[in-house]
Amino acid sequence: MDLDVLIGRVKRGASICLASLIFVSSGLPKDGKSFQPTLCLKLTGGWGSALPEKDDIDLRLESVNSTARFEYWREVDPSRVIGEIKPLNNHLPIPEWEAELRTTLGPHIILGFATSPPHKKTIESSIRYIQVPGEEGQIVDLTYRPIVKVWPPIKFRLYYFPFHESRINISVNGGIGIYPTEIEEYFAYGVTFPSGDFGLTERYTDAAARFPLGFQGGFYLEYCVSRNLAFVVETEWRQVKLSHFKGRGRYFMNEWTADGELTYSIYDENEGTLYYFTMVDLNIGSRFADIEVWDRIPDVSIYFFEDIRKVRLDLSRFSIRIGFKIRLF
Repeated sequence: MDLDVLIGRVKRGASICLASLIFVSSGLPKDGKSFQPTLCLKLTGGWGSALPEKDDIDLRLESVNSTARFEYWREVDPSRVIGEIKPLNNHLPIPEWEAELRTTLGPHIILGFATSPPHKKTIESSIRYIQVPGEEGQIVDLTYRPIVKVWPPIKFRLYYFPFHESRINISVNGGIGIYPTEIEEYFAYGVTFPSGDFGLTERYTDAAARFPLGFQGGFYLEYCVSRNLAFVVETEWRQVKLSHFKGRGRYFMNEWTADGELTYSIYDENEGTLYYFTMVDLNIGSRFADIEVWDRIPDVSIYFFEDIRKVRLDLSRFSIRIGFKIRLF
């Protein structure tokens, strides 16, 4: 993790801890007064907003689909470019569901432990580029199947209720969360040569986020129908910007003759950090983006790497949810 990012997260964490201490101290009973501890279950569902920017997964897929060479042939001779690479569209609105256990720490303070269902998004698409047309031409095939997995997060919240034991209760809340996230991808690059020989490179990438911490805060409104049941409306803004994925890349490279005889086969793998970069493909003849696991950034390459950085994935969203709260005891 970059030092500036780490320092920023530490500062935000310290601010939340300080605010939490103030909330807790202000919510504790005064002058020996006691309060009745409770345990409640809150279930809510709603919708999460769209993100203002696309993440590196979609930026990369769109970069491949709209390379200068592909765009040129789509205008001049569409038969030279068949298919398209489709984005995951991680930035679009998504449904939101949450379950939370809450316990009282004081007359005005409640501690919540929340989680949500896992979220997985994937799509497979391919594109064929007729590099050299004709019966003895050369064809390039690219296939992408990215997968983004967000496992059930663990969220800790502190609620502050300025009013106590009212039928309508309003509160502000804030806390931290752990958002386990993985990026997987299958990528295939095939070339059919004029001789009929065929070469195929397959790459399997799997990487998990390190330090998948996030912060959330919002407003909460409940209407108490009875002592044990309340209807709730809540808003939440969460900031979860992941930029450090570690994992493994596995490579299978094979070549066959026109008769189907395997003439070349090699396997390789690499462990390290997942990077985003742009490169020049010699067969396509254009620059586009890619992601790959490297143990270290290459010094030189025939692909003329540029714009190298760690892959970024943004899970930040604003959400509105409604539901109910049940008092367990």
